[in-house]
Amino acid sequence: EIRAREQLFDLLTENTEDIFILFSPEDFTAEYVSPNLERVLGLEEAAIRGDVRPLLFAEEGLSPELLAEVPMGGAWTGEQEMVHAQSREPRWFKQLLHRCSLGRQDQFILMLSDRTKERQMVLALDDALHTAKAANEAKSNFLANMSHDIRTPMNAIVGFSVLLGRDAEHPEKVREYTRKITSSSQHLLNLINDILDMSKIESGKTSLNVSEFSLPQLVDDLYAMML
Repeated sequence: EIRAREQLFDLLTENTEDIFILFSPEDFTAEYVSPNLERVLGLEEAAIRGDVRPLLFAEEGLSPELLAEVPMGGAWTGEQEMVHAQSREPRWFKQLLHRCSLGRQDQFILMLSDRTKERQMVLALDDALHTAKAANEAKSNFLANMSHDIRTPMNAIVGFSVLLGRDAEHPEKVREYTRKITSSSQHLLNLINDILDMSKIESGKTSLNVSEFSLPQLVDDLYAMML
């Protein structure tokens, strides 16, 4: 009957990522080890049956002293990163250690539940949240700086428009003011296009427009706007 129950339990655990081990705290030999041990952790079942301590105390967390403090009928829980013995793949497990009496013998049931995917999901969500916060902060800084930059060409346009009306009878000044208004208007249009391109920045589809330009002309246009 015991063997039949073990076979049934083997069938239930063979295709899961949860490992079950029933062992004695006296000599640390295992009476039962679920057959998925080698697939999930790359460890040989026979070796763990002979001594569960390499698995039980593999990492910091659970210790022999802590094991002795678990009361009869009580349980200890923890989390631990383990490395697959063959593939060296790191995996994250939730540990549940339950102390019980079976056949008047002191026994422990160890369950290792794979939580690797859940942990990876949590880390991915944390990264996404950090990215979203950084993008929102960058957007706020961008808009704050842009609102200041918009005033410079706008003031130039308004100022030269006033001068244009005042000096309408002087063709040379009209041509100069018109050129500076055109230059400031183009700069203002570029700033507005940058604001509209925020959606591209957020989606990661921003591309640089690399082209030749005249540095003296750029300096002259900036001087005209800020004069």
